[in-house]
Amino acid sequence: YEQDALAIAVLTGKSERWVKGFISPGIEQEHLERYYLACDYTKNKSVLDIACGCGYGSYLLATKGEAATLEGVDLDNDAIRYGNHRYAHKNVKRTQANALDYNPNELYDVIVSFETVEHITEYKMYISNLYSWLHQDGKLLISTPIVNQTSISVPNPYHVIEWSFFDFHRLFSDLFIIEDIYLQQVWVKNYSFTSKERFKRLTRRILSAFNLKKSPLMYKTIKGKSFERFAGQYEMENCFQGFQTLVLRKKL
Repeated sequence: YEQDALAIAVLTGKSERWVKGFISPGIEQEHLERYYLACDYTKNKSVLDIACGCGYGSYLLATKGEAATLEGVDLDNDAIRYGNHRYAHKNVKRTQANALDYNPNELYDVIVSFETVEHITEYKMYISNLYSWLHQDGKLLISTPIVNQTSISVPNPYHVIEWSFFDFHRLFSDLFIIEDIYLQQVWVKNYSFTSKERFKRLTRRILSAFNLKKSPLMYKTIKGKSFERFAGQYEMENCFQGFQTLVLRKKL
């Protein structure tokens, strides 16, 4: 299983499966940062890690996050078997199931759903399921990529849809309250210029009009931090790349 993951990473430079130690360090860090955040919410809680993959994230929630109980659910039976082999823990139970068909025997205090919803055509049903699986006042942590305009025509062959920053929030407005938003490695177009930059922009436009210079400076590109809480520091309607994680509380 590890050899297959490594081969895919080497041959394609991509991986849809996080097998710890067998994908690029940058992608692995993205996954780790999300789970480190979730660890702040799981102490002594009943937790569901839906689409848990190969199991290290669930193991982190049970150890570092001190979850009382942790259920990991994934469609891939090989991933479940691998997780049970590599990352067994007394508080962790893993189940092979489809996220849309999963029927839990209990409700959860916290649900973690990282990089999953963009894979699901029936995403509205999935969000409704997540709501129904939570205790009153339970919390959902969910992440997804950010694009500038919501689209079903996306370059990633494993994704069926990707959302703009604010469109993603609207999916949860009827069922959840957004408590916090975290960003990872966002790229944002910034159309604000200093006086010096405005002069430079005007000069480039004049030169361009006489075909003496290429296209004018239209915007600056700002790159965000590897992981940060969103507090209005970027004009997110102009964000065209990155990831967001929402911390949501179930409405009563």
